[in-house]
Amino acid sequence: MLKQIRIVTVIIVALTLYSQSIVAGDITTPFATGDTLTAARMEEIRDAINANMPVARCSNSVFSTGLTTTVSDITSVSVTVNGPGTVMVTGSTSLSVTSTGAVWEGDIYISDTSDTSNSNARRQWWVPAGMPNGSTATPAQVQTTFTVPSAGTYTYYLTGMHFYSTVVTANKSVICAVFTPD
Repeated sequence: MLKQIRIVTVIIVALTLYSQSIVAGDITTPFATGDTLTAARMEEIRDAINANMPVARCSNSVFSTGLTTTVSDITSVSVTVNGPGTVMVTGSTSLSVTSTGAVWEGDIYISDTSDTSNSNARRQWWVPAGMPNGSTATPAQVQTTFTVPSAGTYTYYLTGMHFYSTVVTANKSVICAVFTPD
């Protein structure tokens, strides 16, 4: 239930922070005094409104993903947009490790290509050598924007990897994409 609440909250916040005016040029046939509002005219108004609305999509992974020493996908989200604009992508997870006293590091990224890293959207978590043995975890979040040039479906990935010899696990991962048209 918590996951559903988080997803709904992201969508509501994204939509309430956004307002878009529809300019006269968006409705191709101008109205004149005494015109009748027909189904075709209503569809034209609806299409003009929809062409200027933001789109929000989220995806989550309830499975634990063991990160390796190469970048791999944790979860992904696809968003279909109706024209050029900006997509803000936010990913979050809980990184955990069972420490053996050695140094270790876990990184998460947001990318628009599967199994790749994006240094502009990176969250790093590391623990120095000498940490007491046992399990430890931390929440990790990363966010970035992408410019989309045209209508289409775009996919974004929450990816991750670990360094050194300790396996880092990503748990309860979520990725959300919010599109705002130009």
